[in-house]
Amino acid sequence: MTKIFAVQMFVAESGLKIKIENFLPVYSEEILIDIEKNPDKLFYAASQAQSILKKLRHEKIKPLVIKSEVGEVFGDLKIIYHGSEGELKNKFGSAYLPETILTGGAAYEFLFMLKSAKKQKIWLEFFYKDYVHGKFLISEKDFEMLAEESVTEFLKSRLNENRQEILNSPQEMKKYISPNVMIRTEELINQANAESEIFQSVMENFEHEEMKYLESHAELLQDTK
Repeated sequence: MTKIFAVQMFVAESGLKIKIENFLPVYSEEILIDIEKNPDKLFYAASQAQSILKKLRHEKIKPLVIKSEVGEVFGDLKIIYHGSEGELKNKFGSAYLPETILTGGAAYEFLFMLKSAKKQKIWLEFFYKDYVHGKFLISEKDFEMLAEESVTEFLKSRLNENRQEILNSPQEMKKYISPNVMIRTEELINQANAESEIFQSVMENFEHEEMKYLESHAELLQDTK
């Protein structure tokens, strides 16, 4: 194995895009001779490099938590931003990273920012007081309402739309039931109705906090004009 080939193999196995000319000076003649005699060391080094790269890639998507201040309005609000088709930026121009967890005012401002965001697909989870809404999609069809309505009104519609479809179109409810679950139509309707009432009650609190938050953060409304 030649010296150049040894370096080429290491670069290829580690996945690093580095010019060979810049890479050669790192290795002394003694090390290159040792690699020629013991090629297993080369592949071990490459394996180690791959492990490090995988770890770095994993760390890039490690959830970032943006916490609220104690006693802040929306102290019981949490949003998990899983990602989107395009880049979403906060009021300071910084991009939100996928898998970011936002709480309090930061969570509300994220939702408010969506009113002026570019139409795209966005994946979120919503937590407010005792209400939990698992991963859901905001798609292009939602942006017209987002732009025209308050955050509260948008969430009331979007997060409750599946339950409303069950209540208004019972014939469509099969798509919400797992094939392995046996449940009567009447039971599912009653469940959807009860959950919808609870949700509407929770959103009354959300609306109250939204009004209070906007009163003390008038700059948000100015940015949308």
